[in-house]
Amino acid sequence: LYPGHFVDNVVAPIFEIVSKSMKSKADHPEKRNYDDFNEFFWSRNCLNYRYSSDMETLDGRSSPHSTTLLPITSGLIDSPKTFLEKRSWLR
Repeated sequence: LYPGHFVDNVVAPIFEIVSKSMKSKADHPEKRNYDDFNEFFWSRNCLNYRYSSDMETLDGRSSPHSTTLLPITSGLIDSPKTFLEKRSWLR
């Protein structure tokens, strides 16, 4: 692994999905926001995905789950909207 590997392979792909959703012109009920992505990461469903394409175990061996689990970006793209902000005439 190289310096910046985690940023390039984990943080950047997640950021791209969140950023794209936040820039969406969709109305609030259809637009996923920070709270929706946060709910996904706190759900048990999040554990069904891998965070990097080259997962390794603590002793440096390749993880058996590296090819069987879908990438976390797939989970984020498919995750439903879970948070609905209540808006009033004041906002």
